[in-house]
Amino acid sequence: MFNWPDDIAEVEPATRGRAFSRLMESVGLLMFHWSQLEEALVEDIRRMRAEGGGVPSSIVRVRGSFSERLAEWRALLSLKSRRNPGLAEAVLESANKMERLRQKRNLVAHHFAGASLDGEPSILCSAAGTGASGDGARITQSELTGLIEEIVACAGQIKNIEAGHLPVAAKAAIESSH
Repeated sequence: MFNWPDDIAEVEPATRGRAFSRLMESVGLLMFHWSQLEEALVEDIRRMRAEGGGVPSSIVRVRGSFSERLAEWRALLSLKSRRNPGLAEAVLESANKMERLRQKRNLVAHHFAGASLDGEPSILCSAAGTGASGDGARITQSELTGLIEEIVACAGQIKNIEAGHLPVAAKAAIESSH
């Protein structure tokens, strides 16, 4: 837990303030980009449902938890990926990555307990959110930055998969199977 002044008594206040601000900015960016990923998923589901039923996507409602929407997205895309193993693989990889990111995002969103500037700036999440006993989880500034980058990439993959632009690994798998 972030403790003024014990954790970083030796660090100048201006440096401490910038590090703390950057850390909190990263938490905010994580939440913002997660909402963008959720919106991309919902929009893709709406579009695919509208294509299938001839209903304008603007009136299609999408409900359920993120995991339920992710399962629906996979199901809708599975209809298109039956004859395309590369697409099926890309959808599975993306869905698995999004589920892993959801768990990390939920840890931050629901169990954020404090910050530490001792060593690399980090946020602290309570043990209740980690399923473990002890001090809980520590997520460093660089780990937060990596999570944000992965979330942004996943949102882009949702759009790219449907547009037929497969990730490089999926393209390689298709090419090697021919």
